[in-house]
Amino acid sequence: MLFAALPNAVFFAVAGVVVFAVALLILLRVLPGQLWGRALEGNMAAALIVAALMLAVAWIVAAAVH
Repeated sequence: MLFAALPNAVFFAVAGVVVFAVALLILLRVLPGQLWGRALEGNMAAALIVAALMLAVAWIVAAAVH
């Protein structure tokens, strides 16, 4: 019984990761400047903004998939 739901779980996990990656790429392209590059350079404020955007998108994707 447990293994019957495994394909569905894998499908939704992969779908969630794909939607998350696409949404994050769209957000980073729409935002002004090189926010991701500044975060990688060590700019803590830019890194916090990117992290907040990632969490927000992840919560939306999780709610949509659930």
